[in-house]
Amino acid sequence: TRLEKLNKWLPTDWPGMDTGSYLEFVYHRLAGSPLIADCRDLTLHDAVFDPASGELRLDVTPGARPALAVRTGRRLLAPQTLSQDADGLIRLPLAGTGRRTITLAFEKP
Repeated sequence: TRLEKLNKWLPTDWPGMDTGSYLEFVYHRLAGSPLIADCRDLTLHDAVFDPASGELRLDVTPGARPALAVRTGRRLLAPQTLSQDADGLIRLPLAGTGRRTITLAFEKP
């Protein structure tokens, strides 16, 4: 696949050392996977994206003034109470306290 060819092309002098921080941006562009664009004053315990179902699960504990935003080229399907701007940015409301799981559903490729 295109991603396998790209992984072979990327620098390999110290495996994983040079490429890890850049791969997420490459995968985001090629596969349309969600990208966490803003993450402030919260603990992000886990973030899992299933490309087959188009579902993103975020396990978070917000602080006093949290901010969390996700960017993607896919259209947001649920929850319908959230909006997505023209650049694909979705700002997630994090009112209240305590650990919670946020699930977003996106269109499938």
